[in-house]
Amino acid sequence: MVPILRRDFVNLLLRNSPRLCKSRVPFSTSLDKKPTINPTVYDFLYHSHNFSPEAAAEAASVINRIKSRKTSDLLFSFLEKNDFSSSHLERIVKYNPSFLSADLEKSVKPKIKIFQELGLSNNDIADLLAGVCWDRMLVLGSS
Repeated sequence: MVPILRRDFVNLLLRNSPRLCKSRVPFSTSLDKKPTINPTVYDFLYHSHNFSPEAAAEAASVINRIKSRKTSDLLFSFLEKNDFSSSHLERIVKYNPSFLSADLEKSVKPKIKIFQELGLSNNDIADLLAGVCWDRMLVLGSS
């Protein structure tokens, strides 16, 4: 199915629209460039919140800056009080770097409260939000 779709898409590009063939988006296949790591973000994650060097570097290569260090500190403190481990926080930031600028009162607390009202434990909520349970289901489903 995928080869057919790919073939049809390529044919569409070549036949019907010469503008689509001329990309205006810069494109490079070079693998030599290393991502730029923001040292402020790296230090914040690695030194202040005990992220692994690899996780801090990966997040710092994606995140340009932290809007408010105080807001992010409050967010991490709240989650740590609710049984989120360092690995949970690393995974959340890895898959959604904009999480560092989430509004604790308007965005995070209400969602955590909903899960708690559904009867989930704090550890289950941490696993769910960090994607750990999805990974476990994929592993269990493939065996």
